[in-house]
Amino acid sequence: MPEETNSPITPPADALPPSVPDAPAGALPAESILVQPASAETVSSEPMPVIPEPLQPEVQPQTVNESPSPNLSPQGRGREEGVATGLSHLFAKLKEKLGLRTQKRLDKIMDYARKKGSVTNDEAEKLLHVSDATATRYLSNLVKQGKLKPAGKTKDIKYSPL
Repeated sequence: MPEETNSPITPPADALPPSVPDAPAGALPAESILVQPASAETVSSEPMPVIPEPLQPEVQPQTVNESPSPNLSPQGRGREEGVATGLSHLFAKLKEKLGLRTQKRLDKIMDYARKKGSVTNDEAEKLLHVSDATATRYLSNLVKQGKLKPAGKTKDIKYSPL
C-alpha cells in the first residue's frame, strides 16, 4: 500500500483549461475545479468533478381561504370536514364507553350498600380504588338519582339505599 501524503495534487499543465483573462496566473475557473480521491486504492485515471448544489426554489406562502366555496361537492369539501366527522365519532364512542364504566361503578356501590345496609365515602374509595373527590361525586350522583339517602352531617356521612 503506498503511503499517503497531504500535499495538494496538481494536474499536468496540458490538462488545465485556459485561464480567465482577469484571474491571476495559474488560477482556475470555479466550475472547472477538480477533486482527487483521498486514498491510493480508489485512484482512477480520471479526476472527479465538483458538482455544485442545486438551488432550491423559493416557496411562496399560501393563503388560507377561511370560508369554503359554495360550489364544492361533498367529496371536494376537503380533509378538515372528514377529520372533524371522524373525531366526533371517536368522542361519541369515548363518551359512551366512559358512561358505561361510570354506570358499572355506580352499580357496584349500590350492590355494596344493599349488602352492608349503608356505604360511606371511605368505603366507596376503597371499593372502587378512586380518589376522595371521585367517590364523593359518585355518591352525590346516586343521591340525585334517588337511589341513596344521606344520613349524618358533614363528616362520616352514611348513604343508605332506598
